[in-house]
Amino acid sequence: MKLPPCCEPPLPYDLSPDERPVPTARAVLQLLVGQAHQKMIAFVGSFEKRGRISIDEAFPQIEQPGETIAAPEGLCDGQARLLSVADGRLPLAWTSLCGARPVAIASVPVVRTDRFLICASAKTSPDLVLMSCAAETISRLHGVGPLTARDYHSSQGLQSLVNNLPVPLIFVDSRTIEVFLNEPARALLEMPQIGLSNRRVAARLARLASDAFSASGGFNLASAPYDDFAFEIERDGRAYNVESRWVDDGVLLGRMWMFRDVTKEHAAARIKDQLVATVSHELRTPLTAIIGSLGLLQAGAAGALTEQSAKLVGMARKNGERLVKIVNDLLDMEKMQSGKMDYDFSPVDLTRLVGEVVQQNMSYTQGFGVEVLIDTEMVPVTLLADEGRVAQVLTNLISNAAKFSPRGSQVFIRLEQLAETARISVIDQGRGISKEFRQELFARFSQDRESAVTGHPGSGLGLAISRSIIEAHGGTIRLDETTTCGSTFHVELPLVR
Repeated sequence: MKLPPCCEPPLPYDLSPDERPVPTARAVLQLLVGQAHQKMIAFVGSFEKRGRISIDEAFPQIEQPGETIAAPEGLCDGQARLLSVADGRLPLAWTSLCGARPVAIASVPVVRTDRFLICASAKTSPDLVLMSCAAETISRLHGVGPLTARDYHSSQGLQSLVNNLPVPLIFVDSRTIEVFLNEPARALLEMPQIGLSNRRVAARLARLASDAFSASGGFNLASAPYDDFAFEIERDGRAYNVESRWVDDGVLLGRMWMFRDVTKEHAAARIKDQLVATVSHELRTPLTAIIGSLGLLQAGAAGALTEQSAKLVGMARKNGERLVKIVNDLLDMEKMQSGKMDYDFSPVDLTRLVGEVVQQNMSYTQGFGVEVLIDTEMVPVTLLADEGRVAQVLTNLISNAAKFSPRGSQVFIRLEQLAETARISVIDQGRGISKEFRQELFARFSQDRESAVTGHPGSGLGLAISRSIIEAHGGTIRLDETTTCGSTFHVELPLVR
């Protein structure tokens, strides 16, 4: 029996005439942001007097829609604009919106309205072509009459929205048990144009994820229906990054599959890696010869040096050794990426090795005015490892701890024997690691700007190499997130059974 209109329960997402474009705009914004990395915001707003933008709808959602934000000069002049703001002055409100300082802000006018579609990203430059398509979709949906959430969730409306995006995209709606995909996605996955059922598409996507994760024991989407994950596939000689996200924001409910072409990114990465490897190989031989010659000069092979000459030679040798370390880091990373890193596993007494590494690095740590103390029961802790590579990891952690610690402080090296693993903890009393940098801590060429020490540059590869070495030993290396004073790194290695 149909209830009278006055007795029907109200739809929680029905909109007043003034709010008409909100649900459609937000859905488009979510799809737009979904193609990019984190730390990006997209919003629809109106340009007001005194150079400010009134935000009507945003994704991710802001706490108070309707607030205004100062617009960079030239952003909203009626044409599509992409402004690089990485080094210029920018109001702090933009950093608050993105979660980090944006590197670029883009604006595209929404035709037939007085609004603009604006994207700001702290990772990459927004795509003007994609934004133009999204702005056109918002414009079309803005003029089709009053919209309610019930109307919006109709198959025709959502399919139209998906079709207007030029990138491969599939949305599996959990409310209506429907699958919406556009032509780029159908062509990429080689799905037929006729006789394509919802069940067939869903099965193809589940199998795609299962095949991608087969090397790590397989993947069952049914066992993790709400998890977000990503993987890569190859089609016709091109590489695609596949992001699968569960969406539940009141407008959309289901799983979204986005396919981003990363072929050019992979090619650029290969070129960069080849360049780094070539330069590193070409640099190491002459650097070794230069350092050897400087060592002979210090030893008096060419006669006694004056005090000033000895000081200059010592400085040159020290900087040369620093360059050799950077070159060696680059070569190690190149070997690890190509799978050519060799390991010589044999029984190793970790207690003895920790003591030797601390002793070998004593002159370096004393140069920073830092004392390194060992906290262990001094009983043998045996494991199967490449002694030189484990020593390399410990040296990197100890040198980092000393470098970023205040003079007169102490660094503790704690060795514990657990049930099946040995844990080495390197504990310092420095300024710690910023929350923003922790996500990139073990990435290649990553350095924390806030913790950089003038006069002590590095390659940004030490922790990335350390993680690769420890994982090759079947262990783990991590930052202790609970530490509130300084930094604590834990290295765990399996014991010999």
